[in-house]
Amino acid sequence: MRIHLLLAAASASVLQTANAFAPDQPGCPHATTLASTTNENGVPHGEPDPKIKCAFFRVINPRTDKYVNFRDDVDKGGLDPELIDQFGWPMVFLQQGYRKSLNEGAGLDTNDLDGYFNGVLSHEDLMWPHRAEITNFLKERQSEDGTISAADLFDAKKLTSEKYGMEKPTFGSYNEIPLICQKCGGNAETGRVPLKSVLEFFDGKPPSVSGRITQDGLKKWQKILEDDREASPSVLTYGKKQPKTFFKFILALKGLQGKMKKKVLGL
Repeated sequence: MRIHLLLAAASASVLQTANAFAPDQPGCPHATTLASTTNENGVPHGEPDPKIKCAFFRVINPRTDKYVNFRDDVDKGGLDPELIDQFGWPMVFLQQGYRKSLNEGAGLDTNDLDGYFNGVLSHEDLMWPHRAEITNFLKERQSEDGTISAADLFDAKKLTSEKYGMEKPTFGSYNEIPLICQKCGGNAETGRVPLKSVLEFFDGKPPSVSGRITQDGLKKWQKILEDDREASPSVLTYGKKQPKTFFKFILALKGLQGKMKKKVLGL
């Protein structure tokens, strides 16, 4: 299991209950330049770390000592700050607890991503162990201009989930798709994303064509997926199965955001 930046998509659901494939937003750097420190695995922050389970954090490799540093690094890696606050700090709250997350401003431990809100933040239907097969699957779907569709990514996710005995992707796996489409330079007007960038990202490398992840972009790609395949599973389905965790998640997402921004970010 692992957590992904997809909680940005989760929060959106909760708060609501060059050319044809140019990025939706101005391109981000292909590598993130961060402070010259190393993580617990000895890899300099800002350089991809293959030991990190989450594909997004694997590529960005943000600092983890303080949330304010984590937030800054993930912002540089291509995610808007308001979305980071919607996904990043609630995860820190679940992982580190009230005192460390709020009073000490702790960051997210990217080496400890298992077992948090299963099916939403962490999920078992991982593509990483099957990426060779997924690569071949997606290459067969590639069009002449080198792109694939969001629906192709959904089908790859479904193929993966079936390997774990699931009928369809979990909420967590499904909602990675809009994030991947944006991060890998997809164009929501055409619904296409460069396959080369997707495969680089799946392989733990910064994508050649890179876009910025925004709330507006999430909504556009979610609508594309809903129209071409199906709507996202409901986060409430998982919340009912894990009521205590769900309560803490909602508390961090909505109840403590103002206090966090004042105490942790100094805003």
